[in-house]
Amino acid sequence: MIAEKLSKTVVERIKAADQDVVVWDNTLPGFGVRVKPSGVRSYIIQYRNRNTSTSRRLTIGQHGPLLTLDQAKKQARAMLADAMRGEDPVEIRKTARRAPSIADQAVDYLERHAVPKKRPKSVRDDRAMLDNIILPKLGAKKVDAIGRRDVEAIQVGMKDRPYSGKPGPVATVQDVQPCRRVEVAARQPCQERRTLSRTEARAMAVG
Repeated sequence: MIAEKLSKTVVERIKAADQDVVVWDNTLPGFGVRVKPSGVRSYIIQYRNRNTSTSRRLTIGQHGPLLTLDQAKKQARAMLADAMRGEDPVEIRKTARRAPSIADQAVDYLERHAVPKKRPKSVRDDRAMLDNIILPKLGAKKVDAIGRRDVEAIQVGMKDRPYSGKPGPVATVQDVQPCRRVEVAARQPCQERRTLSRTEARAMAVG
């Protein structure tokens, strides 16, 4: 096992070989850099799941302008601390990637709520609102990544649109945060907020 104090110079001078080369940082156990035969350098962590005693390895990201050594090390330190507390950063990332998007929830809303429970005209209005306003801006985002500012931005963008006077919801998201039941409405802001934990926020950002 190769270990030394990592620096930008050290990371960039590691030579690629016929197989992966891993150099661990001797100032932060469990944090290192992996160099692929292609020359691509990525920061990684390795830790042991405290519940299963399984050794796990997670790629933080690729070394470069978007992820410096200091940034990667800061993320690694937080993830390794999470692992020490019994969490599993690998599973957290997998869960984040499987989380539904607003587009997924929009389909679920129309099929399970709007179509069976609302009048045809209301369904058409909701579908138009989703297709023309909500989904173009938020469709690709994960539900748990939506914050109050996202909702407020939608409302601000609608201020000059004709308003029917009916504040009914244009989308309903069941059993998710930041609100357990979120109704994104033309004039109805979210009333309950929850700040994502550091681990959740980091998982979403990386995912």
